[in-house]
Formats: sequence, structure tokens, C-alpha cells
Amino acid sequence: MITFKTYLTEARMAPLYHGTSTNGLNNIVHKKQGIKPLTHQYIMSKNKFAQSGVSLSRNMHFAINYGGGVVLELDQQRLAQNYKIVPFNFFKNVTRKQNPFFNEYEEFVLTDKPIPLKYITSIYVVKYLFKNEVVDKIRQEYGSTFIKAYHYRGD
Repeated sequence: MITFKTYLTEARMAPLYHGTSTNGLNNIVHKKQGIKPLTHQYIMSKNKFAQSGVSLSRNMHFAINYGGGVVLELDQQRLAQNYKIVPFNFFKNVTRKQNPFFNEYEEFVLTDKPIPLKYITSIYVVKYLFKNEVVDKIRQEYGSTFIKAYHYRGD
């Protein structure tokens, strides 16, 4: 039987995913701007407050659909050493009927500065974008093993 501490440690070993577009990929990786934070409005028992950070998902399929065909895979273990990561469900009051992505398995990295490139371990691009100009530039700069084709079932 595994201990709770072991369970938590193993959970932090799984990668996290950030969905974006080819334009976002160009800014994040090619222009080396990193993943820029956004501000989420939290509502906690009648009190509203804002928090800056970067939204990541534990679900790659959600990230690829939500983001625009490009997913950055990040090393959660390394991120957790330098950033506070909190679970968050933006759609917690939404049903599956109202939004098919009602559970995004989100982890929110609390930061007001961009997350640097050193935390990105891989880039996944949907098949139809794999020959894109931006993707080709990054493949030439970082090598072909860094960028991988993401295949939907049935592709």
C-alpha cells in the first residue's frame, strides 16, 4: 500500500500542458518571451479577488482542443520547486451540457512573470499544423525531437 506522501510525490511527476496557437508558440518559444501570465478572477464565498498566473492542464487532450492546435509540455516537478501550483476549476459551476470542457483538470501557477522556456520539455502540434512556418523555424532551432506530431484517434 502506498503512503499519502508517496501518492502526492508521484502526482507531481506527471507533466502539465499549456495549450496555445502557432502565433502563441512563436512568441513563447521563437521570440523567447516565455508563457505569459493572465489574471483570473476568483470568487470565494462572496469575496472576489484577482490572481496572476499561468493556466496549465493535467489533460493533454483538453489543452490541444482549448489552445488552438499546439501544446507545450512542462516539467511539473521542476515548476513546483520554484512556483506555487494550485488546482483550479474555472468551470466548477458549469454542467457538461453547458460546456463539454466542464472539467479542465487545471493547475494554476501563481506568478506575475512569464514562465521561462527551461520548463518546457516537449511541444506537440496537431498533424495539420505540423508543416507550419513557425513550427519549421522552431524545429530548425531546437531539433526535430523537441516538436512532436499529435495524432487524434483516427488520423
